[in-house]
Amino acid sequence: MKKITCLLLAIVLTFALLPGWEALAVGPVTYYVSVSGSDANDGLSPAAPKRTIQAGIDAAADGNTVEVAAGVYEENIVIDKAVTLRGPNAGKAGYASNRVAEAVIKNVKPMADNAINVSISAQNVVVDGFTIEGGETGYRGILCSNAYNTPTDINVTVQNNRVVKFGWYDAEGPYGRGIAFDNASGTSYVYGIKIKNNFVQYAYGGIVLGVNAYADVADNRIESCFYGIHYVSFNKPIDPSLMNDYTVHDNRIIIDNDFGWNENTGFEIITESFKTGCTGIYFNIIGSDAVGIAKNNQISASGDTQLIHAGINVNSLNNGYVRLIDNTISGVGSGIRVWGTQASGHDTSTNPLLSQNLQILGGTISGGKYGINITDWYWLPGLDDTAADPTGMIGTQNRVFLAGNLQVASPTKVRIFNDPVDTRKVTIQLGELDTNIDFDSDTDVVKINKDAPSPDMILILKYSARIGDTYYQTLQQALDAANASSGDTNVDFFGDLELNTDTEIGSNVTLTVTPVGSLNIASGVTLTNNGTLVNNGTITSEGSIDNPGIFSRTITYVGNGSTGGLIPAGETKNYNEPFTVAPEGTLIKKGSSFKGWNTSADGSGTTYLPGDIITDLLNNITLYAQWSRQAEPTYTVSYHPNGGKGAVPVDMNRYFRGDKVTLASGAGLTKPGAVFLGWALADGTPVTGQYTMGSSDVTFFAVWGSVKDLPHVPKTGDNAPVFGFIMLFSGLAAAAVILIKKRASVK
Repeated sequence: MKKITCLLLAIVLTFALLPGWEALAVGPVTYYVSVSGSDANDGLSPAAPKRTIQAGIDAAADGNTVEVAAGVYEENIVIDKAVTLRGPNAGKAGYASNRVAEAVIKNVKPMADNAINVSISAQNVVVDGFTIEGGETGYRGILCSNAYNTPTDINVTVQNNRVVKFGWYDAEGPYGRGIAFDNASGTSYVYGIKIKNNFVQYAYGGIVLGVNAYADVADNRIESCFYGIHYVSFNKPIDPSLMNDYTVHDNRIIIDNDFGWNENTGFEIITESFKTGCTGIYFNIIGSDAVGIAKNNQISASGDTQLIHAGINVNSLNNGYVRLIDNTISGVGSGIRVWGTQASGHDTSTNPLLSQNLQILGGTISGGKYGINITDWYWLPGLDDTAADPTGMIGTQNRVFLAGNLQVASPTKVRIFNDPVDTRKVTIQLGELDTNIDFDSDTDVVKINKDAPSPDMILILKYSARIGDTYYQTLQQALDAANASSGDTNVDFFGDLELNTDTEIGSNVTLTVTPVGSLNIASGVTLTNNGTLVNNGTITSEGSIDNPGIFSRTITYVGNGSTGGLIPAGETKNYNEPFTVAPEGTLIKKGSSFKGWNTSADGSGTTYLPGDIITDLLNNITLYAQWSRQAEPTYTVSYHPNGGKGAVPVDMNRYFRGDKVTLASGAGLTKPGAVFLGWALADGTPVTGQYTMGSSDVTFFAVWGSVKDLPHVPKTGDNAPVFGFIMLFSGLAAAAVILIKKRASVK
C-alpha cells in the first residue's frame, strides 16, 4: 500500500514540474497586439500577437492587459470588459517630448455610423498611451456613455493620449468630441473618472463632461478646439465629501479659430459671429445644487484675432453653482463671460457664499477686451421676485461674487450689458472686507451698456479700499438704471475717498461717497484725514501718518518633509515693497523633485514658483515646499537558453521592484539528449512559480536534465492541450485504484 501511495505522489509531483503545467494557473494575463500579427494567434506573447486591438480585447478577461505595439490600426473598438489598454507611450504625457513611435487608432467609419474610435461600456478600464485620430468624419475619439440610476464609481482612466481631428460639424450637429463621458441614460451621477495628461487638438469639443459625469480633469493640454473643456447639463449634486476631488484643474488651453478639421479644406470656422462661442472652459446648464469647479487653469489665445472669444464661459446656472479659483486668462476677448438664464440660488452646504451662483475667487485676467463680460443675464420670471437692495447688499440678488486677490490688468475692463427684454434685477458684488480686487487704475474698468434703460435693473458695485496697510473698508457705488442715459456709461472705480473727521486711532475707518450727477456714481472725492491728504499709512485722529516701516510683512519658508539641505531664509519687508520668491537652493527630499512653494502644506493654497514677484502682501505668509515623487526605476526580464536551441522567450515588459513575474514555459527550446526542467538564476538557484522582482535586471537560465534519468512522458509545451495532461493523470490514477482493489480481493 505504501508503494502505491508513493507512486501516486510521484506522478502528481512530476506533472507539477512539467513545462506548460503552469498554464492551469489563474491570474492576470497580457495579450499582445501588433500590425505584424494575426488574429489567429493566441496573442499570449510578443512573438505571436493578435493583428487587431478588438481581437485582443475579445480574447481578454476582466483584469487582463492588452499591450499594443506601434503602428496604425484602422478600426473602431469597443471596450466591454475591465481591461487595461496600453499603447507604446503609456506613462508619457500626450504632449511630452520623449514619446516614442505611436500606436494610432484611426477612425474608418462614416459619420452616419456614429464613428467612435474607442467606445467604453465597462467599469475599471484604463486607456493609456495612444494616438486617437478621427479625420474628416471623426465623431467621438473616446466615449464612455452610462446609464446608472444610483451614484456609481465607474473607475475609468483616460491618460497620456493624443486625441486629434474630431472637429466635425454641420449646421444641425452633432459635433465632434475628443474625449467624452456622460450618464445620459441614467437618473443619477457617475464619478471615479480620471482624464489626465492628454493632448487634444482640432476637436469641436476637446473634453466633454455631460449629464452628471463627474471627473478629475487635470494636466491636459488642449489646442484649437471650439470648446476646450465643456461641462454641460449637470443637475445631480455629487456627495459634498467628493466635490473637491472632481474638478477641472491645472489644464493648459490655447484658443484659436482653427478648431474645424476637413481633409479637403483644412481648418475652418463657420462665421465671425460663430466665433463668439469659442471658449476655453464652458460651464453650461448647471442646476439643482450641482457644482462645477475650475481652478489653476491657464487659458490663452493665439494670434491677434481673438478678441471675440471667451476664456471661461458660464451659461444658465439654474439653481446650480460654479466656482472659478485662481485661473490665469490672457489675450482672450472676454476673460470670463456670464450669460443666460439664472434661477434663484439656495443656501446649501455646497454654496458657502449663500446666494452667489457664480463665485470668482482669485486669479488673473489680462490682455483681452473685457476681463469680466456679463451679457443678457436675467432670471426666469416668477422665480426670484425679491427686491434688489441698493445699499445693504443683502437678499438673493448677489449673483456674481468676486474675491480673493483677483487681478484684472490693463487694458481689460469689466462690462455689464443687459438686454432689456425679460430683464428683471441685476446686482454684482465686487469684493468684500479683507479682499483686494486690483483693477488697473489707468482704465475705466466697468462699462455699462443700456440701449433701453429699464427701472427694474439696479447695478450695485461694491469693492474694498485699502487705507495704508491696516484698514479694509467697503466702498459702494449704485447705478440707478432709470436715470442712466442710453449708450455706454463708464464708471471710474478710482476716484479718491474721504474719511469722516471723527475717526479715532485704532478704530475702523468709515468711507463715505459723495454722489456725482444723476447717475449716483462716486468720483472726484479726495481721501483726507482732518483735511490732510493721505497717501499710505495708518490713519490717526491727529491727522498724522505713522512710519510706514512698522507695517511690515514676513515670508517664512518650510521644508515640508525635506530630508537635507538648507531651508531658504525668510524675508521681512514693508507692506509696499515687493517680495521675490526664493529658489529651493540646496533643499532636497529623498526620492522627490522640488516643484515650487504653496501657502498650504498639502498644496491646496496659492502656488508660487521661484522668482515670482509678490506685491502688496496683505498678511504674513508661510510657504511650504512642494514635492513630486521621482519616477521609480523599472527593470527587465530576459531568458538564456543555456546551450539549448529554438525560440528563446522574450519578455517586453518593464517591472517595478516587488512586481511578481510569471515565468515563461520554455516551449520551443530543445537540447539533444536533454529535457527542459525549468529556470534558474545565474547562481543556480532554481525558480518555480512566480519570481519577485528585485532592484536590478534579471536573467533566467534554462535548466536541462538527461532524458534517461526521467520517466517517459508525452511531449509537452504551450501547444500540448491541457486535457491531455488531465487524461494521462486520470488514467494513471485509475490504474492505481484498480491495483489496490485487486490486492484487497486477494486478501
